Order: sequence, then C-alpha cells, then structure tokens
Amino acid sequence: MHIEKNICDNIMGTIMNVKGKTKDTIKTWLDLQEMNIRPELHPIQKGEKIEVPTACYTLSPEDKHKLCLFLKNLKVPDGFSSNISQCVNLKDHRIFELKSHDCHVLLQHLLPLALPGMLSKEVCEPLIESSLIFCILGSKELRIDNLKHIEAQIPITLCKLEKIFPPSFFDVMVHLPIHLATEAKIAGPIHYRWMYPVERWLYFLKSFIDNRACPEGCIAEGYIANECMTLCSRYLHRIDTKFNQPERNYDGGLKQSNGGLSLLCQPGKTLGAKTPFELEADELEQAHIYILKNCDEFLPYLEYGELFHNFSLLAQHEEMVQEDPSLSSIEIVEICCGPQTRSHVFGFGGGVKPKDLKGGSSSKAELLSALRSTRDDNKFLNEENKSLNAENKSLNDHLSTLEDEMKEIMKMKELFAAQQSHVPPTISPVSTE
Repeated sequence: MHIEKNICDNIMGTIMNVKGKTKDTIKTWLDLQEMNIRPELHPIQKGEKIEVPTACYTLSPEDKHKLCLFLKNLKVPDGFSSNISQCVNLKDHRIFELKSHDCHVLLQHLLPLALPGMLSKEVCEPLIESSLIFCILGSKELRIDNLKHIEAQIPITLCKLEKIFPPSFFDVMVHLPIHLATEAKIAGPIHYRWMYPVERWLYFLKSFIDNRACPEGCIAEGYIANECMTLCSRYLHRIDTKFNQPERNYDGGLKQSNGGLSLLCQPGKTLGAKTPFELEADELEQAHIYILKNCDEFLPYLEYGELFHNFSLLAQHEEMVQEDPSLSSIEIVEICCGPQTRSHVFGFGGGVKPKDLKGGSSSKAELLSALRSTRDDNKFLNEENKSLNAENKSLNDHLSTLEDEMKEIMKMKELFAAQQSHVPPTISPVSTE
C-alpha cells in the first residue's frame, strides 16, 4: 500500500507539475544536460532566463482541468473509496491530501480511464501497464501463471518508464514492485498482509484518547469500557445497539401497499432538500413505458401491448381505460393519462446531487411554465370527473322518473281490480321519497 502511494504521488505530481512534488525540476534538467541524454529536455539559456521545452509527460492546462473535472464529478458506489472530489481544487488545478487508499483506487482504477486522450500513446502505455500489474497483485485470487507473467513484465514496464520520465523519478519505491510478484508467490494474496485493517484498528484505539498526557491509560480504560458495553448490549433487545442498529445506508424497508401500485412501494431514502427538475419529452416517455411494462397491475393487458410498438403503448392503454373504466383502478387511470413532466428530486448518497441529474436552479418563469404544464396534464382527469358527475345526475333523474311511472301503474291496476270485483278500492300509500 505504501508502494502504491509513493508511485501514485510521483506520477500525479510529475504529470500535473505540482510544485514541491514534481520530479521534473531545474536540477533534473541540468543533470540531463550533464549526462548528455534527453536533449529535448535540456534547458535553453536566453539572456538571464532559462527556458525548458514542455515534456511529453506533462499535461497542458486544458488537460489538467479535464482531469480535475473528471475527479470532481466522479460518482462511485458506497464503500468503494472516500469522496475524492473533496481533494480536488478546480481553480488551481490541484489534487491534495490523498490518503493511501485514495492513491490505491486512483492508480488501479481511475488513471487508466482518465489519461488516454490526454497523453501520447508512448506515455500512457507503461502507466496503464503499471495499473494492471497492481490490479492483478491486489486481487483476491492469484494464479501462478499470472504471477510468472507479471514477474517478467515488471522489468520491461520499468524500462519503458525510464525512457519517458527523468532519472529523479525513480527512487527506491519505484523499483520495489520488481519484488512484489515473487513475494506474492511465497506469501499469498496481498490483502492478508497489507496495512489497511491495522490502520483502521489503530484509528479506533486513538478515539479513546481524551488525555494526551496519558494515551496508554486512556486506551486501556476505553477498551475495557467498550468490552463492558458490548457485553451488556447483548441483553438489551429493545434498545438500539451496535448489534441490532440499522445499517448506515438503511432505506427504511419495503413499504406496505395500501391499494396503490406495487411499483411505487420500492424502498428508498432521500437526503437533503428537494429541488424541482423537469424531464425531456423522450425521457418522460421512456419512464412512462418502463412503469407500464414493470407494474404487476398491467400484466393482464401486456398481451395486447405486444401487438404494437412501444410508442403506441401509451395511447393503447389510454383507449382501453376509456372504453371500459372498470378494467383498472384510479391509479392505473392516472398513469394512462401520463405522468407530470415536473417533479422534485432529492439528494442521494455517494456524492450525487440534484443538479447532476438536470440543470441548475430554476427561474420564476420556468416555475410558472411548470405550473401551467401541470394544470394541462390534470385537465383530462378534471374533464373525466365532470362527465362522470353529469352521467350520474342524469341516471338518478331517470331512475326517479321510472319510480313515479311504476307507482302510477300500480294505482291503475288496483282501481281496475276493484271495479271488476265491485269492492271499494284500497289505494296503497304512496311514498313521498
């Protein structure tokens, strides 16, 4: 791990030309001139000033900005690495305060993605080979044939680097990887021997130190107290302890469906304040089609949708609901009418920000436009409700008319029966309801 950090610091400091960390200095140029090698890097005396041509391994200001922007906007899975974006200064084009694990991730995974296109092929090739060598050495499973290939490849890669970088680049740490393959064949995978678990444990012990005058006593007392609390917490089942507390990224669990759509019961935990954002027309259509195809309530109707293309699926479901509203619930009717184009987005873990998804802040005109579009989207539902209310009213009037006619028919029937039997008619009471 320390070898990776030193090599990564040498590479980043040299290609970024960081003052105090670069190996490409005035002393290096004079050494090259004295050894009569690399004439393209010899300093040129112009009066009282000394000029040096730009080396092939040095990034231009535009490429430095691209590299810093790449690391600044980087989003990685939780637990993959620390937030490297906090170590990037876009204004000064600096990358600072990288820890050992940050250099481990940067050297093995990020540099092979960022450097191609910024540096020439002759410079990128040995750097990418170095990254692949460390990736294989740091894997959980090692194969003897791979280790033999790496053992023969490391000297070749170092020779390629010596043709590019100045002699001051090659300190003791840069030459140590030549022994790592042999060490891995003898001792096994490196993750059983590196210092990351030890450093995490030392960091845990340092958290017990309250009195810096007596660090050993603080660590001893804190460790005993932690053991006692661990023992007691095993008997406290109704209290949140480190054995039953939720995980750091606990999303709240699966929601119970209260008659709504099953697709909307997926777990999720939001972070930060909500920010309005609007989807484009094609994005909105893709999201709508995804909901229709992945919602359990629509499974009986998908056989009809397979006869048509995706672009006609929305109109088809809408026509089905309009022809027979009893086929679906209110939620299905709302989905067939189409989602609103404007919604609110919350922040999520892993460094994702709402503005990363769509634009920046919204102006007043955009908000007013969004309100109008939302009103237009709900216009269909309002018209449907009005038509249903009108139909219900006309149906109630028709039923009351039929009841009155039936009452008149019953009275006429009783009068006719009384005349035939010469019995005084008995008129049934008429309800006034």
